[in-house]
Amino acid sequence: MSDSSFRFKNLFLPYLILNTSFIGLFTFFHWLLCIYLRWFTPTESMIIYGLPLITCQWPVLIFIMPRLRFLKLEPDSGRGNPTGFYFLLAIFGLCVPTIFAQKYLIVRTDRLTELQSVSQVAQKPLTRYYKIKDFYACKKQATVYSTHFISGDHKENFGVEIYFACPAYASPKDTITNNLDLVKTNIVVLKPIAWLGIKYQELVKNQGHESNDAEIDRFTDDVYLRFSTKNLQEFNYLERMDNSGPYQAYLAAINTSRNIQLNKALIFEAYGEGFEPGSRADFYLLFCLISFLIIQGVWLAMVYKAGLAEEYRT
Repeated sequence: MSDSSFRFKNLFLPYLILNTSFIGLFTFFHWLLCIYLRWFTPTESMIIYGLPLITCQWPVLIFIMPRLRFLKLEPDSGRGNPTGFYFLLAIFGLCVPTIFAQKYLIVRTDRLTELQSVSQVAQKPLTRYYKIKDFYACKKQATVYSTHFISGDHKENFGVEIYFACPAYASPKDTITNNLDLVKTNIVVLKPIAWLGIKYQELVKNQGHESNDAEIDRFTDDVYLRFSTKNLQEFNYLERMDNSGPYQAYLAAINTSRNIQLNKALIFEAYGEGFEPGSRADFYLLFCLISFLIIQGVWLAMVYKAGLAEEYRT
């Protein structure tokens, strides 16, 4: 067997098979356990980023790293350990296409659930997107949570975020009868059954404590004015928030006026454009394929660039 055939059969082909199998199996079990059976409901960031990054290391360690003995990879004082580079490249190659595949799966399997009233949400299995005819977000009962942060490599940016959580009812008259009561049963049930979240944010140059405080005051006044004139009933569809960063901020806004701290609530964000998940799904699928092909090309070049160990040369 020639050196080229040996490299292809023992180094490139196993990685190609492993990469394809990992993406396919991970995506299948994601669909089966999290979407179809709903036995496992991690946060979206965990299923898209966390689990692929954690799980991809083991097949690389088991199936790929032992095969690197075929290559002559000697530590270089100027460049470090090449074996570690191959390990990171192999992990990167499994992780990136898998991430895009999960994004594609989530968007492709999401459907628009059409309901007559917001009160029907709890009566059906939860989905991600909704179009609800009777949905009234009460601006007068809105609760607010604000936060600020400094970002950038040199702490040059100053950001402010303000979150409004508006209780949602089937009609305006329900705001009188419900009055944001909390009912205790086996679990904590929030009346109203859902909330509409509105987020405002601004990123400016970090100019020091006093200037930042003035910016917070100016931005807060501007946001409250914009919120007071915003028509909360003008939207095309709603997206249910998962347990991610904005969700926690909206939950903090809800809890600012509650005597009991809620661990969960049904929170939506509204969108005015048409519901077209297909275009986003095609985008993620394209990036999955492109990243897969690029990484396979890089891996192929790397296994052919390195020399073979003496005992495996022909």
